[in-house]
Amino acid sequence: MIVDCSVVLAWINDIEFRRDCLKLREAFEEGRISLKTTSFVKYEVLRRIAMRKIPSEVAKRLAHLLSEYLEFISEELDSRLVANSVGLSVSLGLSLSESSCAVLSRYRGEVYVTANEDLAKKLSSEGFSIQHVSTIF
Repeated sequence: MIVDCSVVLAWINDIEFRRDCLKLREAFEEGRISLKTTSFVKYEVLRRIAMRKIPSEVAKRLAHLLSEYLEFISEELDSRLVANSVGLSVSLGLSLSESSCAVLSRYRGEVYVTANEDLAKKLSSEGFSIQHVSTIF
């Protein structure tokens, strides 16, 4: 399974579908499923932490922990996949982190999992293998 920024951010924020996102992480940590993401997602998560109105020391610690965790599941895309991600981003109006997950999902033949309902509908209508996190368990 390929996860995006919406899933990762739900691990640390009390937002809609957090429980489903935490179940997904737990299943990964127990070895029941495989999780991957792209380095674009890692940097998007870190960018959002930097934008939060929290004390600097808390932001640094949170960034360190998430960076370590995401490094374990992040995949660096080659130049061809990066170019495809940019093209998809432009053509469908997606963020680069979202489009990179869609491209990696298609390349690996794995499902893309998101906590963003609108994105799931949009990419599904474009023929991508994507599921909303609420439908996994």
